[in-house]
Amino acid sequence: MSPQRKSARVPRGTLTRERIVNAALELIDGRGVEAVSMPKLAKKLGVGVMSIYTHVESKDDLLDGVASTVLASLPTPAGGNWIERLESHFRDLRAALLHHPGLGAVLASKNVAGPAVFDLLEERLSDLTASGIGDEDATHLYYDLLVYTLGFVAWELPRTRAIPRREYVKRWRSAVDHLDQASYPTLHRLVDALATVASDAQFDGGLRRIIRSAR
Repeated sequence: MSPQRKSARVPRGTLTRERIVNAALELIDGRGVEAVSMPKLAKKLGVGVMSIYTHVESKDDLLDGVASTVLASLPTPAGGNWIERLESHFRDLRAALLHHPGLGAVLASKNVAGPAVFDLLEERLSDLTASGIGDEDATHLYYDLLVYTLGFVAWELPRTRAIPRREYVKRWRSAVDHLDQASYPTLHRLVDALATVASDAQFDGGLRRIIRSAR
């Protein structure tokens, strides 16, 4: 019987919260939030489970760290007017959520708190209120756009990210082609538009419509 292979152990004193959080983010990116457990994370890092608890208090604290790491990486929108900066911010957030598909579930399922979150909110809300938008309206507008972005990404991931976009278009066309045209004349007429709803243009259009409603 061949000897059992052991995970390479990290040198003593080199384990940090940053390394733990980044390893958790890799697990989430590869297999989803449900794949994250302290034993799996410890195995990935080559440490004992209790070593992890030296740097994170709990899985909840760990997920806070993951979300904060990604949010802190978002660039600060520069130039243009407040509308352009707001649109740029949420385009960047969408890009981050698409790059880290499991992150949306973290943001939607728990109250993420921490310096990165507070810094981001201070930056965006101060920009909105300085632009002449009332405090309550600015707060509601930001969260309207946040919920829209989270929902849009959750909806588009299985449609045009898990499969090629051309396959999504093909499925739409095939589904409508099988419908009786007399019973579904509108769907037959709009099939080209329906096949483009999970797209950058659709996302950007939604941002603009929400912002316009608040002006």
